Amino acid sequence: MTEQPPSKYRHQLHDLLVGGSTRWWLGSVMVFVAIYAVVNLIYAASTVPPAVPQVDAPGKVIIYINPIGVSPAEDLIKTRFIAQPTDALIGENGLTQDVEIHLTSVAKSFQFKAGSKHMSGEAAFIAGEGTYERYPFDRYTEAVVAFVTTKGADGQEVTIPSEIVVWGKFPGWRVFATTSQQALPANVLADDPELTGIPDDMSAAAVTVARSGSTMSIVVIVIASMAMLTMLALVVARSVAIRKRRIEATMASWFAALLFAMVPLRTNLPGAPPIGVYLDFLVFLWILIGLMIALGIFITSWLRFTPRPDGPKPGAPAPPRASSGSSSAPRSSGLDGQEGHPGDPSAPNKG
Repeated sequence: MTEQPPSKYRHQLHDLLVGGSTRWWLGSVMVFVAIYAVVNLIYAASTVPPAVPQVDAPGKVIIYINPIGVSPAEDLIKTRFIAQPTDALIGENGLTQDVEIHLTSVAKSFQFKAGSKHMSGEAAFIAGEGTYERYPFDRYTEAVVAFVTTKGADGQEVTIPSEIVVWGKFPGWRVFATTSQQALPANVLADDPELTGIPDDMSAAAVTVARSGSTMSIVVIVIASMAMLTMLALVVARSVAIRKRRIEATMASWFAALLFAMVPLRTNLPGAPPIGVYLDFLVFLWILIGLMIALGIFITSWLRFTPRPDGPKPGAPAPPRASSGSSSAPRSSGLDGQEGHPGDPSAPNKG
């Protein structure tokens, strides 16, 4: 069997490495493009106005509730509502009589005088179920109970049947569309069992908002990238510690820059809460600890393997040491400066 020359082996190894590297980079670019496209498609879908749920409610006042904001730290859902009166309540000049909308969830009533053109207002609900600690997978739910009243011919208060429609959107959040004709979620009924027995002339619907898919996906991608940088920092620190890579003192600034850049990056995530939620204990704080360990390993290696300023240069030979058994007496020399010993035939003749 004929052996292949070493140069041929080198060419085969080079082709393997270059080909593998090209495939790796091509695969990485394809994965990045796929993730980029998915995130943008999810964001584009979240900007499309949702369809308004339809209800079959002849002779009923329909109350459209549109969430417009969330204060996660306070578990507060801010909403705006618009009421559509029945044909019996509306005339050419607006309302034909005084109408009052009662929201029992916030113990608040809205009065609309006869002649009013619009029935609208704003209300904020404290979410009975809020999961701020689970950012970015947190959601907030509250049951809204409402009823509508007016004054009868005898001046007595009369309840008008009503229905609730929840829908809408606002940046960074998803609103779960529902109506009072749908059953309340089981978790809402578990928190407030009295909702199972509300009168027929009252209506109840669940207002639920959660982070949009684009927000959740970008937070996950950024946190994963931060974790990847931490692993790379640990790999670099280990390579220096085991002398596989040369120590560059300027690399310490790279480790420090990574460490101090992580906190601003974390606090500037979309809708990010203060540090202390479950995401921090699960991932982020460990990212900081990993970077501090990597920086500590690098500094320790620099102290161990870098020579002192007054020491020998790296790679310089050590100075020779004098042997303890060697004689320090000088040898005799001839008249012409040639070295010799007494009685040596090779010594120069004095005569």
